[in-house]
Amino acid sequence: MAKQGWISLHRSIQDNWIWKDEPFDKRSAWIDILLMANFKENKFLLGNELVLVEAGSFITSEKKLMEKWKWSNTKVRNFLSVLEKDGMIIKKTDSKKSTLTVVNYKCYQDLEKCKRSAQEVDEKCAESAKEVREHTNNKENNENHVNNANNENKKQTVISSESQEIIEYLNQTLGTNYKSTTKATQDVIKARLKEKYTVDDFKQVIDIKYAEWSGDPKTSVWLRPSTLFGNKFESYLNQKPPDKYSSLPKNLQNALSMLHDEEVKVKEQGGSIFD
Repeated sequence: MAKQGWISLHRSIQDNWIWKDEPFDKRSAWIDILLMANFKENKFLLGNELVLVEAGSFITSEKKLMEKWKWSNTKVRNFLSVLEKDGMIIKKTDSKKSTLTVVNYKCYQDLEKCKRSAQEVDEKCAESAKEVREHTNNKENNENHVNNANNENKKQTVISSESQEIIEYLNQTLGTNYKSTTKATQDVIKARLKEKYTVDDFKQVIDIKYAEWSGDPKTSVWLRPSTLFGNKFESYLNQKPPDKYSSLPKNLQNALSMLHDEEVKVKEQGGSIFD
């Protein structure tokens, strides 16, 4: 028989020494989700966009949960998937964010509801649970329709998640709006991932080529997924980042380089070029 009644749990528990034990177990991770959920409707500034977050929901990302719980990306994704399939949460993800909603949050956290009859609360919860089941079924049906519901599609889901993180980083760095769902983009990223390159490798290539190409209109057009993640990916990855003088005229680069060499020599002799 299910336990009856409820207790209050203050968010200050996160400041207690017992909450610092890492990594989190599944029980602690679930409680942490409850603690992160908004108690009431709130507005959240995401970049230049003002996002309305409902009670029982909060904005997060798999990366943030990984860092907080000290879990791997796969473990976080699988845990959220289990919670969603069991009707405990609803997860909605777009190109900028992930929103987690705790199902029946208001039924158990709103003190005013506690004054109502148990039957009314149960009806609300049952209605909410029905919506979750419908949402989950529709989501699974859509995924099955698009991905043919086979094991290969499960691998594609993982690749798509990595692609999303890579393209989000690319857009943040370049100020662009590339889509991680574009087939051509998916293909080049998938090809490099099959070659065992990591998400961090992609980010390093983006940083290196952005520093090299962004200042010149002729080369800045190459800052796109098809070029960055194409067949020259390995050479880009092993390329040394350009030095801080690379954008200056050649004669000025030489002068600054000579000045630097002279300063090194003087310092080795215990002096200063300004003496």
